This record gives sequence, C-alpha cells and structure tokens, in this order.
Amino acid sequence: MGTPFFSIIVPVFNTPPDFLKECISSLTGQTCPELEIILINDGSTEDCAKQCRELSGADSRILLLEQEHLGVSAARNHGMRRASGKWILFVDSDDWLEPDALETIRGYISLHEFDILVFNCVLETKGRFSDQGREGDTPSCALDHGFLSGMHCTDDADIKELVCRKAVGTFCEPGKKEAHNYALLMWDKAYRKAWLDKHGLSFHEKLFVGEDSLFILQCMEKVRNVYCVDRILYHHRKNDHSVTMNLPQDTTAQRRLYAAATFPIVERICKSLADMRNGRDTGALYKDYCSFLFMLMKTVILRLCGNGKQADIKSLLKSAAFAFSKEMRPALTLFPDDKKEIRIEKNLLRFGLIKSFLRRRKPSGNR
Repeated sequence: MGTPFFSIIVPVFNTPPDFLKECISSLTGQTCPELEIILINDGSTEDCAKQCRELSGADSRILLLEQEHLGVSAARNHGMRRASGKWILFVDSDDWLEPDALETIRGYISLHEFDILVFNCVLETKGRFSDQGREGDTPSCALDHGFLSGMHCTDDADIKELVCRKAVGTFCEPGKKEAHNYALLMWDKAYRKAWLDKHGLSFHEKLFVGEDSLFILQCMEKVRNVYCVDRILYHHRKNDHSVTMNLPQDTTAQRRLYAAATFPIVERICKSLADMRNGRDTGALYKDYCSFLFMLMKTVILRLCGNGKQADIKSLLKSAAFAFSKEMRPALTLFPDDKKEIRIEKNLLRFGLIKSFLRRRKPSGNR
C-alpha cells in the first residue's frame, strides 16, 4: 500500500465487541480506500485484545499498536506519532462514519486550502440514524454550521473571536436559546497532519477530564483557515461503556489541572484579539471561558464550600487564574466577612454562575 491520504486513529479500551466491529466496518468500507486505520489497544482485556488482532489481520490497512493502559490521550498521541497520512481523523471505538465521509472530506480538500475541516455529527442513543430520525437522536454541529458554513480565515478578528468562543463551548448564536458546545470535541473534524506537526499539537496525557476540549482550544489558537461542511458524517454513540461515563466521582484534581492548562491559551487568544483590534477587545471570549470553567468546576466548588475549606477554594480560584480578571479578583479574598461574600456572589452571578456557590457555606453573621 502506498502513502495513505487519511490516517484514522482509533483508541480501544474494552470496547463491546459489536460496537468495535461496527466502528471498524464503517472505516474499512469507506468509498475512499486510501486510508490507514491505526488501532491502539490501550491495555484492554484479552478478549478485546484478541478482537483487535483479528481485525488487524483481516485488512492490511489496519495497523495495530499495543500499549499498557495509559489512557485515551496517550493512545491518541501514540497513533499520531505513527500516522503517515496527510490528514488525521480521530474516531472513538464505539462510533462510526458515514460510508462516504472520507470521500466527501477529500472533495473539499481538493478545492480549498485549510488546516481543519469541521462536519456535522449525530448523537446516537441506540442504533443507526435514519433520514426520518428517531426519538433520542440529536443532530448537532461544530462551530455552528449554517452560521459558519464555508471557509473562514482567523486573520479576521471577528471570525477568530467567534471560532474561539464556539471552541470554549458557551457561545450562543443570536436567535437560539442555548449554546452547542460540540465545537470543543475532536472527533467531528479532520486535521492536516503537517499543520499539527508544525505546531507540535498533541493531547495532555495527564488529563482525562476535558482533554479533547483542551486539544481543540490549542488548535483554535493556532488555526488560520477553518472549513465547515454542513453534512452529517459522524455518529457518536452515547452508552454506558464510554470512557466519559466511567470517570472517578471525585475529579477535583483533574478539573483544576484543566483550568491551569486552558487559561494561558485563552489569555494569549484574548491578547491576540486585542492586538488585531488596535488594543481594544470586547472581552466576550474571556467571559465565555469563565462561565464554561465554572460550570465544569461547580461540583468541586460546592464540595469545597460545603466542607468550609477556604484555603482550598482560594487555591482553586487561583489555579483557574481568575486573579487576572478585574471582575473576578474579589473572589480571591474569600474570608468569612459578610460584605466580601456579598460582593463575591454578585461577581459570580454576573457571569450567570452557580447561585448556591456561597449559600452552601454557613453564614458567619447576618447579611
């Protein structure tokens, strides 16, 4: 086989056999055959490992990599290092592609120059998606297709801000009631490998909460041209076996790590936007980020407040780097002082955050 056009990276960890078979069948059956499928067995049980070996033996385009259980981020990075295709896609081992997905993507690549192509996806709750739809199926899109359909260059400050706000995941298009935060997922996109290599983009291997959204945020900081396709090409299965359904109940350290990793990126993007606007910036991206981050960390904050661990709360907020925000700076002075508590709560509510943030703590006196 010559050099493939696409490298499809599929991490596997104890995926149910029927789901894994359906996933790989959707890849080997693509109408564009110039691909390699990189299957990474991330320390699965013997039954799953055996199925991986059987699948790789049945098609010469499947490369099987074995590793101890290091997590999905390490598995994806392993696959990226071994990829030889010009374009990379990430597919979860219980998901599947439309039969002509790669052919469709390649058609757009032949007509335009861009670093990332984004396509629509469907959340699957049971089986396959039909034209008539089915209760529980939720067609969703990245970067809000229709609103951002076609080519977009981030040399334009407004486009860059909009793309990054969608990547943060809390921006709501005017006229819609809620935001779609699928822009921060990595499996509804195709990435030019030379561009990923140039910027050294990879997954944070110590992060298993929000590792995909961190990767996308890194991509959106560096990307210049994004192309959006208004077609459903990917099916994402929601099931009890997925990694995100089996996370530890206490993810405090992970959420704090996510905050520490993402804030410098957002800060750099905001500075870039201000430079593009001759020193002026709307601040919309930063406010979106604060809102998203507090939603991500709300259970941690409430737990700490309930335990009355003021030092931990202060450290938590510092790790999110809210000290850099004029509006959030009072939150770093979290002491049992009534007036300060009122000021903190008002500042948090200004971003539409958790009303019970401070009410979970026992009041130190009458307000």
